[in-house]
Amino acid sequence: ITWTDLSPTAAPTATLSPTPATHNVLFYGGLGSGRANKMSRFSQAAEGTSSVDPSWFMKRLGSDVDTNGLRIHVKVEDATGACVAAEISFTPSAAILDLLTDGTKTGWAELLDVRAENGVVAVMPTMFFTGGTGSNTEWIVGTGGGVSRYSECFASSYSHAAHWNYCNAGPSSLNSDDQIGTIFYTLGNTPAPTFYQGPSTLFHGAIGRDYTFENFQH
Repeated sequence: ITWTDLSPTAAPTATLSPTPATHNVLFYGGLGSGRANKMSRFSQAAEGTSSVDPSWFMKRLGSDVDTNGLRIHVKVEDATGACVAAEISFTPSAAILDLLTDGTKTGWAELLDVRAENGVVAVMPTMFFTGGTGSNTEWIVGTGGGVSRYSECFASSYSHAAHWNYCNAGPSSLNSDDQIGTIFYTLGNTPAPTFYQGPSTLFHGAIGRDYTFENFQH
């Protein structure tokens, strides 16, 4: 049993997303097919920017990032309010990691342990499109392929067709500069230490009825 002083110096401020310039952002830019062909792609480059807006960029996940406890987050925002801002996170499968680290395209991949992190997610995504053959490139976060799935798309940067132009399952403008997507990662699930004894320790010892200690009441 340990204690930690969590007394804040100031009240925390709720936020939907990290600053796009932070090191853990992998994609920041406009959504939809009209903007996908203006962005560099995971399948084509290790990093790049956009001809539309110099603040838009993408970069692959570094090979030095420990994937233990890695979660990929995808968030959508819209300055006009047409797309309801929301954020999801998931544990990446091997196929998704292959796209994000070295640009390998393997079609649709399942999202593992997907969660709604912020906002109201209209339709919970279950699949991630990593790209197909030829020009069938880049990413879609939704519920899978097929006509009936188009309107369930959470976010996409996919120039091959306009079918996936949805933002949080709402219609997305073909060439909108307002609907912004961000892909970033967090590292968590750090294993608890197997042994710790220090100045903040309140109890350290064997447990069970055969072992007795002074009680907290005493």
